[in-house]
Amino acid sequence: MVRQVKREFVDLETITDERMADIPGILPSSSVESTIPSDDAEMTDYNVSQTTVHTESSRRQTSIRQHSSENISTVSDNGLEIMGQGVKELVQAVQKLRHLGIEDLGLPLPKIVVVGDQSTGKSSLIEGMSEIKVPRNVGTCTRVSDINLCPLEINITESSGTGDPWTCKVSLFKKYFFEKSYSKANLGKTADERATRTRPLGACWVLQEPENFPFATVSSKGQVASVLQLAQLATLNPSSPYEKYLPGKADPGDSIQVKFSPNVVRLDISGPLLPTISFTDLPGVISVPEIPEEHYLVELVKNLVKEYIKDDNCIILLALPMTDDPTNSTASSLLRKVKAERRTVGVLTKPDRRQQGESQVQWLEMLKGQRFQLGSGYFVIKNNPDSSVDHATARAEEREYFLKEEPWAKAWNRFSDRFGTLQLQTFLSQKLTDLIIKSLPRVTEQVQRKAAAIDNELETLPEPPTGNLSILIMQSLIDFETNIKSLIDGDVSTTITGEVPGSFFWKDWNNLAMTFRGRMADSRPVLMMNDSTDTVVMRAPIQHRHPETIDLDEELSDAGIASQYGQKRRRISDSSHELIAKEEQPTPSKRRIAGIPLFTPEKKVSKIPNSDKRFATRFSLRQIRDIIQEGIPGLPGQIDTRTVDRVIRMSLQNWDEPLDQFLNQVEQLCCDMFLKQVNQIFGRWRATGLYGQVVETCNSFLKDVMASQRQAAKRALQLELYKPATFNAEGLKIAEEKALNQIEASRHHYRALVYVNQQEQRNAKGNGGLSKEEKVAKISDTQLGPDPYSQEVHLMGSVRGYYECAFSRIVDVVCQGVQGELFLSCRNEIGAVMKERIGILKPDANTRCTVLLAVDQESQERRIQLVKEKAVIGEAQDWLEGLTKDAENVVATGLLS
Repeated sequence: MVRQVKREFVDLETITDERMADIPGILPSSSVESTIPSDDAEMTDYNVSQTTVHTESSRRQTSIRQHSSENISTVSDNGLEIMGQGVKELVQAVQKLRHLGIEDLGLPLPKIVVVGDQSTGKSSLIEGMSEIKVPRNVGTCTRVSDINLCPLEINITESSGTGDPWTCKVSLFKKYFFEKSYSKANLGKTADERATRTRPLGACWVLQEPENFPFATVSSKGQVASVLQLAQLATLNPSSPYEKYLPGKADPGDSIQVKFSPNVVRLDISGPLLPTISFTDLPGVISVPEIPEEHYLVELVKNLVKEYIKDDNCIILLALPMTDDPTNSTASSLLRKVKAERRTVGVLTKPDRRQQGESQVQWLEMLKGQRFQLGSGYFVIKNNPDSSVDHATARAEEREYFLKEEPWAKAWNRFSDRFGTLQLQTFLSQKLTDLIIKSLPRVTEQVQRKAAAIDNELETLPEPPTGNLSILIMQSLIDFETNIKSLIDGDVSTTITGEVPGSFFWKDWNNLAMTFRGRMADSRPVLMMNDSTDTVVMRAPIQHRHPETIDLDEELSDAGIASQYGQKRRRISDSSHELIAKEEQPTPSKRRIAGIPLFTPEKKVSKIPNSDKRFATRFSLRQIRDIIQEGIPGLPGQIDTRTVDRVIRMSLQNWDEPLDQFLNQVEQLCCDMFLKQVNQIFGRWRATGLYGQVVETCNSFLKDVMASQRQAAKRALQLELYKPATFNAEGLKIAEEKALNQIEASRHHYRALVYVNQQEQRNAKGNGGLSKEEKVAKISDTQLGPDPYSQEVHLMGSVRGYYECAFSRIVDVVCQGVQGELFLSCRNEIGAVMKERIGILKPDANTRCTVLLAVDQESQERRIQLVKEKAVIGEAQDWLEGLTKDAENVVATGLLS
């Protein structure tokens, strides 16, 4: 390998004439005399690399000028062959180190970075150097407002065999994680993509462990632009899976989530007779955004450019268009701020688009090194803006332009070795090689120091747990899954632990369901019986008055007179004027398990009384009459069916709260079941990350499955409220008749009580030996006369009858969903979800388990990271050892200073 490097590098000088002679339009340098004008001495660092390559470039350009231009149009497409020969192994080794991730460890490597303001011809410069086409569609992700807002890294290498095909491998290099909390709707505001002191590349971008995702491999240069556009779309949509944008998939459109990304699209190009060189194209620096909302992009792009060019190992290629005043270049000002002028090569673009008649003095002074001085002077290139023009034609046109057009052909021909893309390529190849060789001692020393620091830190960290930890955790996960299945199947005798930790699960569930049913029954509508049209009850002192309301869920026998009649089962509520039952049904068992909280429902679960009539809708007779009168009149004595539907919906309107309370209790029931099993199976690892991971998995799983149940319950409730309907005609008829009988009996009882009181007051007689209850019982309908609210009573009978059918139906639907969907999801899915979240089936399962079972998880994660870095450093040291030997042999040839 060392010998090959020496031979190829020397051949660059000795066989160039032969190679150049094969290219139409170029004569061997031996056929002419090479002259370098004295003006070259005025360049600031025009002579930075006064090497054979520089001199050879001058001789070649002199040959070109003497050759007839009629053959220029036939220049072959092997211009890239001219640069990079003899430095292949050096540059390839640096590319390998970069791919290993050495720079991610804080060890910068030699590189070339292309910078410039937007619309400076930078993309055309990249195309000329790499022979590929980049996307140019205005409005796409690659050129939003004519700028590329994610870095493009291009690595070009010569393939080992001359028969190997040209290939381009496109990959996505992800070094920054996008925090989803920052949405496109917030761009330009306080919490968005804007730069901050701690995150100069944007508040939403967080450093992560680098990842590289292979995207596509193409074998045709014509395919690169479209694939590159898709790759950059994937980069600018960080919340979407990159697979969505792979070539061949459905058209993803051109919408973007963010307009800037520090993550890199990487192109690895290989083929016969290609140069071996690497460079990174950065987004064009923005001076003024197109819209005020995008002003934040100005600072982001500037910070990205400064991040790349700050290292001394960076060669900067500055693009300056000859259509603009160079004093207005924002990119130039950035170079001055980081004091990077001496590491910069200036490239003047668009020479054919200069304003006619404008002064050429400043451009001449720049070429002489008398103005806007840069360490490596300036080159001038011309590219065809037509993307359909192939590389060979573009280079031939460029060569012809500098041979024929003024002032290039004669007035400024002494700078001819600085005109053209091929001259720039050759210079950069030499410059990069020189930088690599000069940087090797420092890079090697930094790698050695890093290796020593890693070893020292590893010695301070505790040793990781030993044994086959993945098998141990897998068995525990299987035990957990088996117990959950046994509990939900009701087969508690088969639980792994030998206990019956969930033996109360179904008992608790049954009690919970029955309590829910009772609470929905307690929400039956309430009808207040008194009305101003009834004769006023005598005001004389009465020890106990009969309530003026009746709860429609009470049987007539339960709606008796107050305690003065000897019935003490119920109390009278003076505030609500309704009968409130004292009896309470048994509540679900509240066996709370000691330990950390497994899950907190969205609404706090509190003890809810079994008899809760807060949700019952209350109607007065006058209110019902008003509602009837608001309906469309029909035949006498008939009620508009829409009026009945309206009162029914009013009776159901408070169902959402008891339904929500029930689902919260169901959620807590599942939490208790999970937590009991977590403590029994994983309790011995309570102090480790494994326990926390298991708990977190149960949390998220329950949240997901409960969300589905809440959605189903909400839909069932919406259907009930939309339109009262049932096909259970027989059941509805029975319920309506029963409800009407109860209401009529209660109404008769109330009117009779009023009648008896009136008679006693009017006659001022004693009780005649009969109790008031006995007197009330003897009052007939004939004595009372027609009830003025008979129509209202009949309407409430229909409402109450339908309510009985509706509340039973929704209770059954919701409880069946919980039992047939929620519990089955817990049974069938929790095991697989747990294994997936913990990663027990992944290739690195044992490493993950080591971290999870470490008492000091942070130290263990750091140890794993250091072991990875040590492997990278070790491989880098091997490469550097061979690279140093190659460099020593190259220097020994005397071709590099």
